[in-house]
Amino acid sequence: MTGKWLRSGEELTMIEQGLSYRTEILKLTAGEFRIRSYNPGDPVEIGMVRAE
Repeated sequence: MTGKWLRSGEELTMIEQGLSYRTEILKLTAGEFRIRSYNPGDPVEIGMVRAE
């Protein structure tokens, strides 16, 4: 998750090691950020929460 992130309108792209992956925002609130990244192979769902 240390790559570059680009957002254009509703589209989010994650770039890691020079490779671009379409990424879908599933949930975005003050306490939670959940995405689905369409990497090669099966999509990967990642959830993050605000640190205490």
